[in-house]
Amino acid sequence: MDGRGWAAGLRKMETGTKAAAGRMAGQMSSMIGGVFAVGAIIGGTRRMIDHADAIDKTAKRLEASTETVQKFDFAANQSGANLESVQDAFMDLAKAIQEAKDGAETKRKALLDFGVTMQMLRTARPEEVFLKIAEAIEKAGGAMDKAKSLEELMGGGGRKLVPAFVSGFSGLMSQAPKGIDEETIQKLVKFNDEMDRMKREMLPAGAASVGVLADMFAMFSESQGPGGGLSDALMP
Repeated sequence: MDGRGWAAGLRKMETGTKAAAGRMAGQMSSMIGGVFAVGAIIGGTRRMIDHADAIDKTAKRLEASTETVQKFDFAANQSGANLESVQDAFMDLAKAIQEAKDGAETKRKALLDFGVTMQMLRTARPEEVFLKIAEAIEKAGGAMDKAKSLEELMGGGGRKLVPAFVSGFSGLMSQAPKGIDEETIQKLVKFNDEMDRMKREMLPAGAASVGVLADMFAMFSESQGPGGGLSDALMP
């Protein structure tokens, strides 16, 4: 074969190698992309389940609907607060409302400072009273001449929410997008509980397996004598 034949052969080999490398790179890219895609789906699913579980637990603590809690969550996040602060303030308010109904004058006066009358308390739900107070603070522009009354009703949680109330917390609740429906939330909660149960049931077996493996490593190390541990045995 003359020089031209060798050159042609090398070019053909180079072209074939580049093509194979290109195919391999494409396959690797697809595989890596698939792994990340699956990871993203699993991560997104986990976050959705955790979110539904948190909403359900908060709704039970507040004795409110999951729809209301999701609106609270949206408004809190949009106004720079968080659901935990809303929960603390709401629970204190619910307690204060009950005390006002039972005749506590200090609670009645504090509620009246925000325009909440005893007549309203007889028919309004706690979340309606909560929003009434939020609206009153928003209209006042944060001028807290009724700071003592707010603390009387909502405690420290109420103080933390003043910036959120001024930012239009009540209006943000009305703008909240449609949340997860109650039936779906209960399905996700049940699934989460089942996964937790399975994980806990598997723990003893998993711990026992690790224990057996630890014993095997210990026996192997002893059989190698001093200075003959597993890491030394694996060294070339």
